[in-house]
Amino acid sequence: MNQMINNSRLLFYIPFLIVLLNTIVKGIFIESTSIAGDEPFSIFHAQMDIGAIIELLRQGNNPPFYELFLHYWIKLFGISELAVRIPSLVFSSLTCLYLFKTGKRFFNIRVGLVASIIYIFSNYHILLSHEARGYALLGMLAVMSMYCFLKIVNEQASKTSFFLLAIINGILLYTHYFSLFLIVLQATLFILNPRIRNKSLRPFIFYGTSLTILYLPNLMVLFHRFMDSSSKGTWLRPPRGLEDLYNRIWAFSNSPVVTVLCILILVISAILWLKNRSLKGENSLNRNIIFLWFWGPFLLMFTISFWIPMFLDRYLMFFAVAYPLVLSIIADRITKKPMYRNSILSVLSILFIVSVKPNIGNKRKVAETVEKISELKNENCLVVICPENFLINYLYYENRNLFALAENELSFESIKKLAQEQNIMAVNSIQDIPLNSFNQVLYLDAAANFSFPNNNIVHDLEQEYNLKEKHFFYEIFNVYDFHKRK
Repeated sequence: MNQMINNSRLLFYIPFLIVLLNTIVKGIFIESTSIAGDEPFSIFHAQMDIGAIIELLRQGNNPPFYELFLHYWIKLFGISELAVRIPSLVFSSLTCLYLFKTGKRFFNIRVGLVASIIYIFSNYHILLSHEARGYALLGMLAVMSMYCFLKIVNEQASKTSFFLLAIINGILLYTHYFSLFLIVLQATLFILNPRIRNKSLRPFIFYGTSLTILYLPNLMVLFHRFMDSSSKGTWLRPPRGLEDLYNRIWAFSNSPVVTVLCILILVISAILWLKNRSLKGENSLNRNIIFLWFWGPFLLMFTISFWIPMFLDRYLMFFAVAYPLVLSIIADRITKKPMYRNSILSVLSILFIVSVKPNIGNKRKVAETVEKISELKNENCLVVICPENFLINYLYYENRNLFALAENELSFESIKKLAQEQNIMAVNSIQDIPLNSFNQVLYLDAAANFSFPNNNIVHDLEQEYNLKEKHFFYEIFNVYDFHKRK
């Protein structure tokens, strides 16, 4: 391994090869899954004007930067599955590049190369690179932020370096509120380390001031969102204990076998660290920073989630990108014997490669579900959708022209009324629907009981109609075909 990666010509091409490999592995199946989940929300609202996007997202759980970016992207390239997902693929490739640069610059090329391979062949990161959401952007910015922070720690910091960090971290905060954990971690590390603090106190104050000014327009929104979540709770459930910690490591590690090996590596590293062996010494500060980047938010968010649930896999993206670095750093330092070290690094890389699922699905077969409804439709048919917010996802595949009317600043309620004119009703109950007017009712249940338990829609329809057949689409969609009694 050492001879191969020490070849000067190969060293020059490695970054390009890494980006190319990441783009191929994550791009080949980018259109294989339906636009689903929260993707329609981002795409639909990104079509609106800037003021409407900002005002809308002030009431939600995400800052507006990604939707603002997507707004201009859509104007250039449209709203097809490929068009809206390409940015996430690009963000993913840049993340891979900066993981390699971080490993190579602050540790060694072996760490950078293996971290890149783990990232490229991670099912977790493949799935998020296939989403028209801000999580791939969040991961890219987090890696760029820590790369910049490590440069400040290891080199003579200047106002320019701190200002660049302020810009990156400002965009991070405008991308996802949980990135605040990363920014607080960096500030804590700076303040508690005398060597860093003494050489860069003035630039750090300049950084703090710049970041505050950049984020001032959204500061009160952040405060209100935090107070709202802490008082009203979130839609997530609290953790079930250590099982959830294991499940998150599993999500980052592809398969149970790889997960067990990764946990074994992590345990061995802890033992070696406690015995004051391999993991101390050269680059110990950089290693501690990377380890805290991953373990600090991981354990803190897990603990907080018992009171304010937030331990969702995609919400962890800002430190999940550190996991490949953590594994590669540890695997590189478990033993000093090159043969054993290279074997461990190779086995770790191979396990991620053979366990990858480049066509990993999002468990939401929206396109197939909508196609089935179109196939079942007869004349004088009413389509009922519950919950009502699933309407925009349905319209993306059933009537994209109607979906695109958001570009003309039509609100969800306006488009809902236009859909009703086409006998498509998005509801949370059917009490006010004139059922007698239709010979057929197709009811799309998109996990309705999760949002509106005991909605009784199927029961109410059965009072008026005969259920001819039911179709299930993995994981949450049921289509009921009701016909009027003769």
